[in-house]
Amino acid sequence: MRAVFTGLLTVLLLVTSAPTAADDVAATARERQWQLAPLDMAKAWRVSKGRGVTVAVLDTGVDARHPDLAGAVVKGPDLTGQTGRDRWGHHGTAMASLIAGRGHGEDRAEGVIGIAPESTVLSVRVTLENDDPRREQQRTRARGRDSLARGIRYAVDHGAKVISMSLGGGSGTWEGSADEEEAVQYALAGRARSWSPRRATTATDPTRRTSPPPTQA
Repeated sequence: MRAVFTGLLTVLLLVTSAPTAADDVAATARERQWQLAPLDMAKAWRVSKGRGVTVAVLDTGVDARHPDLAGAVVKGPDLTGQTGRDRWGHHGTAMASLIAGRGHGEDRAEGVIGIAPESTVLSVRVTLENDDPRREQQRTRARGRDSLARGIRYAVDHGAKVISMSLGGGSGTWEGSADEEEAVQYALAGRARSWSPRRATTATDPTRRTSPPPTQA
């Protein structure tokens, strides 16, 4: 009887202590975050980890259930005019994790850690996933066409100090529309209203403004 008990105990310990596939993925994700070292994030985090800062992520949606984003996401509107969640939030969740991922597990040593792990993400869905066949339809519908401009204004009105727009386009769409340009100017003008500086820069050259700074009132 004692031998049977010992055998069962050994099996139980093996089962409960064996790493799962999810654990392996989480550990690998942290190991592959090559950007943390060259950006010297350990030193930067001694100054700030983004506490009190709201970052609006204008993207395909953010899945607040992701373990690395637990407690970090505030759900904003879906401005795409589309329904259904079969192709939803993959790219947006990835971007939000790089910004505000908090990791998980013991001492948050697993999963993705973001540049500002104590910041809050405001998720505003303004576009569809690249492989969503409805993406082209969105560009032709009035409600879908102005989603980015409305998203920028929503972010400003709801306290975002940083607006992430990891968006690309072809056939000149990168130039933006008049509504989008006005929305960017609206965001920059928020500097005068709230006394908190906002900058509009490009991903490839963060020092170059995409539009002139607002005149201080």
